[in-house]
Parts: sequence; structure tokens; C-alpha cells
Amino acid sequence: MLRRIGADVGEMASLVRSELQRLIKLEGVDYAAANALKETIAPLGGSCILAADVYLGVQRNSDILILGTERCLFDLIEQLRTRKSKTIQPIADALAGALSNFSGPRNSMRIGPRAFEWGTRTYVMGILNLSPDSFAGDGLTDVEAAVQRAAQFARDGADLIDLGGESTRPGSEPISVEEVLQRVIPVIERTAQEVEVPISIDTYKAAVARQALA
Repeated sequence: MLRRIGADVGEMASLVRSELQRLIKLEGVDYAAANALKETIAPLGGSCILAADVYLGVQRNSDILILGTERCLFDLIEQLRTRKSKTIQPIADALAGALSNFSGPRNSMRIGPRAFEWGTRTYVMGILNLSPDSFAGDGLTDVEAAVQRAAQFARDGADLIDLGGESTRPGSEPISVEEVLQRVIPVIERTAQEVEVPISIDTYKAAVARQALA
């Protein structure tokens, strides 16, 4: 994320060493407002990471990362509210809204046919490892066996079922998108017919995620 923003490498190093509690990303912030944020939050003990070109005025806007304790961020909002700038006030509002998400009540989330009320109980996810070199040693390479395992998870009370077709254990070798799809898609299609609980895909490959959700 930091590299996509175009932040200075030195700032990245200082960020790694810091122990800040909250991270908020704002997108497309005007360069003048971004620099003002950086100057305002620094004395409060926080950080504002933005594209290096914004300092020089070469880049007119930037995605920024704001980091700090809740106390720091509340103080930042208070100071921003005293300014009359039309570009600063929306930023103060956005920060206040983001902070409320950290401390406010957790809303329910609907995943597939089910509503999940976070914080009301512990939810259980059944894991299907579909790679032969699974780090857990329980990889299933047979579609029918995988579907039966998923069905058993559902009978045992699992709230979600997660499928992964590529091992990420230490020393594992990456495999192609096509090979991952060959492992997971038949199981997803069959499992969706057998169980009513939501099914998720564990992958870092965008093409696999898109196909699994199709």
C-alpha cells in the first residue's frame, strides 16, 4: 500500500519502527490539504504518509495514510475543525467517521444467505485444503472426498467453509492459476449444491477469486 501511494522510503522505515494504533486511508486528497495534514499531525505524535511528489507540488492529489493513537487522531480532528478551508473540513468529517468505526458497535454482515452478528458469539469456519502439499497434511485431491468433508463440516455446525487450492507453507512452490482453478472450481460447484453455509475462497490470485465468485 505504501509503495502504491509513492511514499518516501525513509518514511516507510520510520513507520515500521513505530507502534501506532490506528491506520486510516484517505483517497484523492488535494496536495495542499495533504501537506497541511502532515504538518498538523506531526506535533501530535502521529504520521501522515503521502506521495513524495506532493511535497514539490508536482502531483496535485494523493492517497494518504494517517496513523496515530485515537487520542492523537481526535486532537487532529479538533484542530482541523478550527480551520475554514473547504478542503480541510471534509477530511475532518471523514476522519471522524473512520474513528467511529473503530469504537462504535459492530454491525451485522450478510454473507450469502446468512447474517453474522459479530461479537455475539464465536463463529466457526471449516477449512478445506485442496492442495496435495498442504502444510497441515490434510490435503484433499479427490472432489468427492472434499465435498463429503464440507458436508460433514456443515452437519457439525460450521458457519462458513473456506477452500484453498495452493499451499503457502514455507518452501512451497507457486503454481499456475489454471492449476489452482482445476483444484477448487469443481469442489466449489459441488459443495454449493450440497451445503447451505457460505463458501469462501482462500487465494492471493485475483483470477482465481473472480472465477470462484462467478
